[in-house]
Amino acid sequence: MAEWLIQPISRKHQVRQFDCGNRKMNEWLRRHALANHENNLGRTQVAVKNTESVLGYYCISSFALIPAHLPGEKMPVDPVPCALLGRLATDVSVQGNGLGKGLLAHALKSAMMISNTLGIYGVVVHAVDERAAAFYRKFDFTPLLSDPLHLILHTRKIRLMFVPE
Repeated sequence: MAEWLIQPISRKHQVRQFDCGNRKMNEWLRRHALANHENNLGRTQVAVKNTESVLGYYCISSFALIPAHLPGEKMPVDPVPCALLGRLATDVSVQGNGLGKGLLAHALKSAMMISNTLGIYGVVVHAVDERAAAFYRKFDFTPLLSDPLHLILHTRKIRLMFVPE
């Protein structure tokens, strides 16, 4: 059985005490996550354990990437459809316990399932700092040409992570 339950954010979830060590990420969860979720501006999933207190979260939404920002691939002129993993954070009380990796896996599986119906070239992340970017690089995310803190993981690689050939 999973150590944490990951579920869509709702009014029952307690977000006030959440602290990932980054004020902006904490405030976004408290002020914007539920409204964005309810207004279809992004889907926020939260991790809870034994209570409704949030221990981690991520938000995923649609995104269009300018082809010139992609490393090493010739793409059409049109914007490239992607999923954006705009936020992912864990409470300081559980950092280093695998929750971040679990949330990332959950987000990537969701993107992979969506890509079966809707064209998604890859998952883009906007890392908050170099430490976060290093976390994503461990999972084979590649920096975009436009910004080393913006990284992408191709859907083809995600599929191989969860459905080996």
